[in-house]
Amino acid sequence: MAKKKTKKSSGFKLPGNVGPKAILTGVLGLAIVPKVLPVQSPGAQMLGTGLALRALKLGGGGALSGAGIIMLASEFLAPYIGGVIGGVSGGAARNGGYDY
Repeated sequence: MAKKKTKKSSGFKLPGNVGPKAILTGVLGLAIVPKVLPVQSPGAQMLGTGLALRALKLGGGGALSGAGIIMLASEFLAPYIGGVIGGVSGGAARNGGYDY
């Protein structure tokens, strides 16, 4: 009789292979690390938190740092892309100012 090669996984995983423990450590990290790391950008806060979780070898750090890199890149590239694709970067409607 051949051995089974698959292993039954217990628990559940969300897309991106993130489980409940990783979600909890990510939430706790996002509550603590931005107070220590004084940056204003949400993408930089996510990236810093993800790197801190990875350094401590806790779950969720890889997914959080990946999402932080994407968010940080979008914060810097959205104004340039918005010039090519109209309406992406917002303008007056996004920042609450007047357009005149």
